[in-house]
Amino acid sequence: MRVPFSPPSITEREIEAVSAVLRSGWITTGPKTAEFERALAAYCSVEEVFCLNSATAGLSLVLEWYGVGPGDEVITSPYTFAATANVILHRGATPVFVDICEEDFNLNPDLVAAKITKHTKAVIAVDFGGWPCDYEKLKEVIQQKQAVFEATPKTNQEKLGRILLVADAAHSFGAEYRGQKAGSFGDFDVFSFHAVKNLTTAEGGAVAFNSLNEIGSGEIRQHFKLMGLHGQSKSALEKQQLAGWFYEIQMAGYKYNLTDMAAAMGLVQLER
Repeated sequence: MRVPFSPPSITEREIEAVSAVLRSGWITTGPKTAEFERALAAYCSVEEVFCLNSATAGLSLVLEWYGVGPGDEVITSPYTFAATANVILHRGATPVFVDICEEDFNLNPDLVAAKITKHTKAVIAVDFGGWPCDYEKLKEVIQQKQAVFEATPKTNQEKLGRILLVADAAHSFGAEYRGQKAGSFGDFDVFSFHAVKNLTTAEGGAVAFNSLNEIGSGEIRQHFKLMGLHGQSKSALEKQQLAGWFYEIQMAGYKYNLTDMAAAMGLVQLER
């Protein structure tokens, strides 16, 4: 007998929601994606959620936004999916692995401090199996190593002035840590909505965040919006408005957007 491993939980409600989007004539990123982002932000109690086509895309955008590049180091766990390390390599930076705790298989905060150097720009903590890392300890370690941090000129590193803490929360959507829902464990929390996750959009992901020092969450979102769709100054939906034909390519971005079909499925999953 074959026993399926982690089959997605799909009901007629998801099927009808996706069908409604197909019938609407608007199937790419649009009103349903925006609605899904608002619903996720409310659920996670954060200022902003930006949806993408994968958690990989989310991690990639966060490192790009922070100016991580060649010569930099990013500390993370070796006990994770390849994407966590791959996004570091894609930026030209070096993944620095720190061992895990025996009791929860998460990054060991007590071992992180010894791995921090002047080249360390970020720590990506992986919430393995839905169990959040010890973020308070990780924040303490980052604060203790404040004097070691060297910001790359003309990047957001100068504005924040410290090592960035990123939660790879691909496993932990809906989890709680000290009474706080996943979404604001780190400076950025990155979710996966892949087919095997507890909330799925078939393929998809999201970045949850608040304002960071003087860097407003709206400013961060605008950067993600540009970089997430080839640097276009307008979304596909905005181009449909009166005089919306004119737009600019303001930077060399990526193709990371989530479709309305996926978002419609996600909205039902979130309600359930």
